[in-house]
Amino acid sequence: MATTWTAFTAIPNDTQILNHGYDQCVALANLYNEETVGGEFVPVASAYQWWTERGALPQIRDSYTPSNTPKPGALFVARGGMYDARDGHIGVVTAVNPDGSFTTMEQNAGRRFVGRYTRTRDANVLGFLVPNPNPAAPAAPTSEEDDMTIFIRRDPKATVYAYSPQTGKARALTSLQWTVTQRAYAAAGLKLPLTQEGPDAMKALVGKER
Repeated sequence: MATTWTAFTAIPNDTQILNHGYDQCVALANLYNEETVGGEFVPVASAYQWWTERGALPQIRDSYTPSNTPKPGALFVARGGMYDARDGHIGVVTAVNPDGSFTTMEQNAGRRFVGRYTRTRDANVLGFLVPNPNPAAPAAPTSEEDDMTIFIRRDPKATVYAYSPQTGKARALTSLQWTVTQRAYAAAGLKLPLTQEGPDAMKALVGKER
């Protein structure tokens, strides 16, 4: 995973999230799914399909458990009412409030790009998809508890690799993923663990790409 829960939830409002060429609500959901949950790209065009086709798509079926209860870290899927009547809407639950409402991160809702909202469990919310494991449980990591991901590049113009000492795996980040990661760490007040390695070390890491 290239982005922790702390870093993901620190993405500033009005950030445009592009994922596989799209910047609608599904783009934010897929960024979260791929970069924080560690899942595979969900190849559907609408948010509604995340719910209706969840049993047929292994990218959802194998990584999420459907639920009627909001939980931090879950995706919520809705359709109709204040949400799009045909394609639906999807967002990430960041907190559950004492009155039963829940706080979310969404794209293409009231704001065109990333925004924070308070939602209620009304008839138009179809349900929640809780990731397994849930990166928000039991609590968002602090700067001391953050995962051990290290970002490595050979020189300022080279590709950046996200390396996990825990798994021994490294993978290349796209320019968008690297930009979002830098902004998220800065917004969270976290020091970005970026280092430069020599050719031999980089060659060893690249050989472990997943």
